[in-house]
Amino acid sequence: MKSLRVKSFCQAIHTTDDEEPSHAEENGEEEFQELPNGEGSEPQKLENFTGVLRDLTVEIADPKAVESLHQQSYFGEHPEGGPLILSPEEVLVLLERKRLQVVGIDNAELNFETLSKLFSEKIADLWIKYLVYRDLRTRGYIVRKGIGDGIEYRVFKRGAKKGEDEAKYRISIVIEGKPVELRVLDKITKYSVSSRKKLVLAVVDRLGEITYYSIDQYNLK
Repeated sequence: MKSLRVKSFCQAIHTTDDEEPSHAEENGEEEFQELPNGEGSEPQKLENFTGVLRDLTVEIADPKAVESLHQQSYFGEHPEGGPLILSPEEVLVLLERKRLQVVGIDNAELNFETLSKLFSEKIADLWIKYLVYRDLRTRGYIVRKGIGDGIEYRVFKRGAKKGEDEAKYRISIVIEGKPVELRVLDKITKYSVSSRKKLVLAVVDRLGEITYYSIDQYNLK
């Protein structure tokens, strides 16, 4: 008999800019927290960059974007000698923060609504993935694409050093009302336990609210 030990990891936190972020910890473990004014490590006045839509990614050729968005803020992938490449979730977050302008190959500007609709037509549950990605970034975490089926994101603890530290969490998204394949859950749980990573389920309800649950034990009896 297979069993999963699941515990509530944290509730989505709603604070205003005037409220102090919570520093509570559960069982001595770091809890997802929201930082005031978004990512506390970024300065208040930030440069805006222009990128070009290439299918389902946006490319930025400006070398300053590599320094500001990639090296300092951990957005995108930067192949050696190439442009900075942003995923759909990253594009939408940066548009929302007014750090990015996107144009098509005809140089016409594409706004948030146009791009979110375009991405959603080609990527299943794109809006849900965006909500989770944005929430994790708002809490101050470094978020990278997941590895393998069922793991949407890898999340690094706050203060992690790029290229040195490993991801602490594996994030799998569960949508309220949508069946979860036990085969996939079984696979990602085994993988996370064997690799000593923390598997966290991001459960998104019908209103877009997110609650996180940690699966910290797997038993096969």
